[in-house]
Amino acid sequence: MSETASKANGPTDQENLQPRRSTRKRKQVQRLEVSHAPTHQRKKSVPKWKLNKQEKCVRKHNNAVGEDIPKDTEEVGAENKGRITDVIRGRYAEDEFFKTIETNPSQFRNFILEDGLIYMKSELGHALCVPDIKEENNSVREIVIHDTHSKLGHAGYKRTKYAMRGRLWWHDMINDIKKYC
Repeated sequence: MSETASKANGPTDQENLQPRRSTRKRKQVQRLEVSHAPTHQRKKSVPKWKLNKQEKCVRKHNNAVGEDIPKDTEEVGAENKGRITDVIRGRYAEDEFFKTIETNPSQFRNFILEDGLIYMKSELGHALCVPDIKEENNSVREIVIHDTHSKLGHAGYKRTKYAMRGRLWWHDMINDIKKYC
């Protein structure tokens, strides 16, 4: 068989064994060596630039002074809780949602009634339930958000939410905090 005849019929067995090569020149691929562990095995650490950014975020407002911002947010919730309990004790009947819980607490397993106060069970402990009532023409919920937000140095929505979460509770609390901050 002649060469022209074999090319017309298709490639031979020997030609099939060799990989096809392009006529153009290509750069050689370099292998990368990875010297760190896979992402899921690495330690989770916050980069220095993020730490600096968080500090600047706290001092965003002119009236935010570093000494006034508590290191631990527990003292924020504890301060408000003392005043709030006196105001809301026995006034749950004014709020439709908490009125049903107060009249028949055995039907609501996520809530506890103690000393005239309703607490919601959560993974962080018991959160004091704040009814939608007014004290001196101001909403008690708004007063709580204002006090916490001010105590944190006007740190923003997320920090205010985290300071209140687990200590205080009412339906739609997150949206109320967003609207205020």
